[in-house]
Amino acid sequence: MEIETRDDVKYIICDKENVEKFGRLVASSKKADIYQSFSDPKVAYKVYRKTDSDNNSIFNYGLGKNVKSEHQLIYNLSVQQKNVHLTEFPTGIITFNEKIVGQEVVYYEDYIPLDEFAYEDISLEAIFDMPNLYLSMLNILRELLNAGIFYEDIRCYNSNFIVSTSNLEELSVKLIDFENSQISFVITGWKKHDERVYEREIIRGLSSLINYTNRSFGLLDENFLIYNLPESFNKMEADINEMKKTLQKKKTL
Repeated sequence: MEIETRDDVKYIICDKENVEKFGRLVASSKKADIYQSFSDPKVAYKVYRKTDSDNNSIFNYGLGKNVKSEHQLIYNLSVQQKNVHLTEFPTGIITFNEKIVGQEVVYYEDYIPLDEFAYEDISLEAIFDMPNLYLSMLNILRELLNAGIFYEDIRCYNSNFIVSTSNLEELSVKLIDFENSQISFVITGWKKHDERVYEREIIRGLSSLINYTNRSFGLLDENFLIYNLPESFNKMEADINEMKKTLQKKKTL
C-alpha cells in the first residue's frame, strides 16, 4: 500500500488482489466490503465489490471522469469538515491501477445499523431514550444541510444511521456512507424556497425512518408515529420532544 496526496485529497494506492492485507473484514454488503485497519482501529477501508473487469462497472469509465467525480466528492466533503462537527466524512480514496475501488473512512466500533438495532433484545430504558436518538439524527441532517450538503439516502429500510451498543443507557448515533449517489452539494447562494425543498425531503425521509423504527419497537400509538409531516426542522424537533414526554409518562406508570 502506498499513500500520496493529489490536490489536497489522500490517495491510498493498493493491490486489490490482496485487499485482505488492509485489515480485518468486519462487514459486507452487496456494494462493498469493510476492512478495519490493522495499524489503526479507528480507520476502515470500504472496498467496492465490483472490479474493473465487471461488465458495466463504474470502473470502466475513462480515468478522467472516474477519478474526477470521486476526487471532487472527497475534496468537497473535506472542505466542509470544518463546518460540520456531528459527522465525520471519508478521509481518502482507494485506487487500484489508477481506478477508484473504495474509500478510507472512519470506523466506529460497537455500532450496528439502526434497522438491526430496532430488532435487538434491548432494555425498555433504551426504548425510552429513542426520542433523544431521533433528535440527534435530526441535528446531524440539519447541520449537513446548513453546510450545503443534502443527504438524500434517508428512508425506512436504511442502514446509514448506526447506533452504539456499548452503552444502552446513553445511546449515540452516527451517519455513514457518503457517495455520489447519496448526497448533493447545494449551490452557494441558493434561494430560501429552494432550501425548504431540501428541508421537506429530509423531513419526509426521517419521518418514515422514525415511524418504521417505532413500529419495530411496538410503539403503535399515534403519539409515537408522525402522521402529519412537520413543515420545518423546528416543528419536527418539537414533535419529537412531545413524543419524548409521552414516553416518559408511560415510563412512570
